[in-house]
Amino acid sequence: GKEKEIGKFAGGGAIPRGARRVEMSTDGVGTKILLLALMDELYVAGQDAAAMGVVDVYAAGSMPLYMTDTFKAAKLQPDFHISAIEGVIDWCQKAGCILVGGETAELPGMFAHEWIVDLGCHGRWFSEYRAVLCAR
Repeated sequence: GKEKEIGKFAGGGAIPRGARRVEMSTDGVGTKILLLALMDELYVAGQDAAAMGVVDVYAAGSMPLYMTDTFKAAKLQPDFHISAIEGVIDWCQKAGCILVGGETAELPGMFAHEWIVDLGCHGRWFSEYRAVLCAR
């Protein structure tokens, strides 16, 4: 199996042969993360955020290749928060894509409570060129 790797802030990967367009999406857990954080279920939040990004890719008629994430907390608690990123990584592996990097931010004073967090995932994939209408 693939090893989990946490800590990269940026990353990249190969562009598939024949790809002519890069596609991107951003999605997140929304307010569900409040309940999941209170229940100590940030792993599930990570899976949910990644799944929402992957679904956007599928809806566009493609397959996910790469993902980045953003994790924000009033106060970082590595033992508690790392599970969210593990959830993202595990879901990416199930979907056949790779978490290549992301942002982890400690934002004191930005949230009403220290236990509140926010998580988003950003999918990248490549597709064959399709006609695009442009205003001229």
